Amino acid sequence: MANLIFSVSFQASMAFGVGLGAAAIMLGGLPFEPVHALAPFRFAFVVLSLLMAFALIDHWRLAHDAGASPRRIALEWVNCILVRSVFC
Repeated sequence: MANLIFSVSFQASMAFGVGLGAAAIMLGGLPFEPVHALAPFRFAFVVLSLLMAFALIDHWRLAHDAGASPRRIALEWVNCILVRSVFC
């Protein structure tokens, strides 16, 4: 079930990114003349880079040990399997 949820969310995020990029290219081409062929792509690049900057700021605010809890649990299980402790 976890693989299914991950696969669906990954594919949906990729589709959303492609759609957002295509929309940014379309919107970037509206104010410019057809002579400026690269202007829509530059606009899309700036829009998507700003979106990624906001995501970076959101991730930067996480605690430094935010991902340590699952790792600790996995290491405990590995130690239990390797040592074959009775207390696991």
